Amino acid sequence: LGDLNSDGAVDIADVMILARIVVGLIEPTGCQLQAGDISGNGELTAYDCALLYQIIVGLVGLPALDKSEAVPGAGTDSVSKAEPRTLGLGAATGAPGEVVSVPVLISDATGINSFDLTVVFPPEPNTLEFVEAVPGALTEGFISAWNADTGSVRVAMCYHTALGDGDVLPGELAVLRFRIPAEAPACFTVP
Repeated sequence: LGDLNSDGAVDIADVMILARIVVGLIEPTGCQLQAGDISGNGELTAYDCALLYQIIVGLVGLPALDKSEAVPGAGTDSVSKAEPRTLGLGAATGAPGEVVSVPVLISDATGINSFDLTVVFPPEPNTLEFVEAVPGALTEGFISAWNADTGSVRVAMCYHTALGDGDVLPGELAVLRFRIPAEAPACFTVP
């Protein structure tokens, strides 16, 4: 369990491989599907990355994660709150040829130790060129992976402990960077 690169050790390299599998950069082998499903739910998600990270830093043990084992600050695969959480994209402006940073914002990140999301943007030529996804102010230090396709990007991030201490924690989960084409009009707007 957890040894995705079959080197006989469970370490941060395995978390990074799992994150790349989650976003579709790596097609998993049968062994990787089995080794990476730390949660035992039959799917590989960013939550499995967080659980594997917790094993590596010693918050939970191998070979199996005991579902009844409570780990303070470890997060869960679904965070339930009385109030719904809202995700949104912040505004960004720039001139043709420039790279702009678009923040992915959340109304409350308390209890989150992992996420994977897909952002869709106009795929037409001369609109935006995706450059990269990086951790936001709330997720500095998270392991991250992204996979861009024409008109979309999938992002996965994880950490070994959950964010926040019980208070509402709004902020920036990730930052998506786009290049505005040099041939774009000066007053270019993306819907």
